[in-house]
Amino acid sequence: MKLAGVTFISYSSVHTAAFSKRPPIGISVREAYSWKKNNKLSCTRFGTSLFMSTKCQSTSSSPLSIDDSTKLETQGHYSLLKSMLLHQGMVSDYDNNDQVTKSTSEELFKKVQMALKEPCDRSTKMRLIDTIQRLGVGHRFEEEIKLILQGLAEFNSGEVNLFDTGLRFRLLRHNGLPTSSDFFDKFINENGEIKDVSSQDTWGILSMYEASYLATNSEESLLKAMEFTRSHLKNSMPSTPPELQNQIGKALELPRHLRMAPLEARNYIDEYSQELNHYPALLVLGLVSIS
Repeated sequence: MKLAGVTFISYSSVHTAAFSKRPPIGISVREAYSWKKNNKLSCTRFGTSLFMSTKCQSTSSSPLSIDDSTKLETQGHYSLLKSMLLHQGMVSDYDNNDQVTKSTSEELFKKVQMALKEPCDRSTKMRLIDTIQRLGVGHRFEEEIKLILQGLAEFNSGEVNLFDTGLRFRLLRHNGLPTSSDFFDKFINENGEIKDVSSQDTWGILSMYEASYLATNSEESLLKAMEFTRSHLKNSMPSTPPELQNQIGKALELPRHLRMAPLEARNYIDEYSQELNHYPALLVLGLVSIS
């Protein structure tokens, strides 16, 4: 995305950018120091990670400050928000910023709330909750999400595939609800190795990898599975599609539940907007939240 002569680098470009001359953002501490040493770039510490001081790179010779780049990124998100609202006829072209956010927020909230309450299969419901929380608007649906997750915690049968098993485990543990790692037993052996690794269910293996970080010290097979899935994901990256490569790269750098929520929301909003089956009301609500 370009705006006023500025090229934005989204979080999804972290691992592809590592192979170009342009320094990536959101890289790990070790990688940041390596970039700094090899390219003589300055880095600033933010939280537990290092972020390049040039979050977006100007096409001119003068680098932008962090404040300037953040303003431009926000303007870019707002432009996307306004375009979507105009397309859906929710605002007019003459509405100001406050009118856009205030007049539509409640309407969008009700639409997403209805989606959470509509009957559907567990897999669809879990993915919706995961998306809501990644977009940073989970606090607005605490009661609805809690009710759904409590139902999942009380459901004693396992899921039919590895992806949903990992997602269910991660959602319940991350939100403080009880669940057992025994549901993984039909997918992994006592050494943490996936029984049917030849199935090439890379999305499922990725889901289990992220779930394994929420295992307790007593869940040895799941802890062993962390090492097995990490190795498998690293080896599978060259042969996976770009979208999946991006997801794997980010997970290997930092599992999803450990990422800073505001930063994850800003990074994920662009990624979610590109998904063909995204829920428009939820996307716009996420944009309203960060804009």
